[in-house]
Amino acid sequence: MDSKTDALYMQDNDAVSANATVLACFPLHELEEDLKPLFKGAPDASFVVVTDRTAFYAQGGGQPADAGQMQMTSSSPDKTAIFTVHGVRKAPSGAILHVGTFEDGPFTKEDAVDQTVDAATRDLHSRIHDAGHIIGLAVHALVDKIGPVEDTKAQHFPAVSYVEFKGTIDGAHKAAIEAQANEIVDRDLPIQVKWWTLEESRARCWCIPEELVLEEGEKARAVDVPGLGAYLCGGTHMKTTGGVGKIEVKKISRSKGSSKISYAMKA
Repeated sequence: MDSKTDALYMQDNDAVSANATVLACFPLHELEEDLKPLFKGAPDASFVVVTDRTAFYAQGGGQPADAGQMQMTSSSPDKTAIFTVHGVRKAPSGAILHVGTFEDGPFTKEDAVDQTVDAATRDLHSRIHDAGHIIGLAVHALVDKIGPVEDTKAQHFPAVSYVEFKGTIDGAHKAAIEAQANEIVDRDLPIQVKWWTLEESRARCWCIPEELVLEEGEKARAVDVPGLGAYLCGGTHMKTTGGVGKIEVKKISRSKGSSKISYAMKA
């Protein structure tokens, strides 16, 4: 899969629709063997669609993929193919693979299509993702009480969301972390997407992977809440912390020197 897809959401966080050109369309069983595990469990009738550009977020960084549809543009009245997107992943080549099922399909190469992302799903995933960042910021704001910890990994899927830290966070801090996180929400602070050099990222972000290397002139994408700190992040985000909504810290669990804070969005 040599094609490369322009991920519109990286520059335009509000992109939920786009016009695109089909670069490839084929049954899922024809996908390269090393890429098939990306779509384990997909229906047998699934197809893979690759386009030159996309508004669909590709699962990664702990955030699930967008859902929605692609269909032939109105300038192609002789074709009515509709493709329902069930999964989106990014291949190592930079191609973004949309997997789903067709009604009156499939597409052919060079077809012009309209992409429509399910905005409600995008909004929910963005809120959950930002809630995870806010909990991280809350933990760092409480470092004098909690003690020093280091962000390690996170998952922002509905019903199974958590942020994990290297270090011990006692369960007694659960209420304080939730209160601090919701104070950040109540302050309705801006959530800003930034592009920084490696040096800027190291100075402003709470954690930087040791293996991160940027080529000359390349910048890393980060999400910043001014005054509280930033995280390297390729996900989608709300405009302000107030847009995230109230956060519930469900539990704090500890194992082998790490602490996991499980959370959910309050109704």
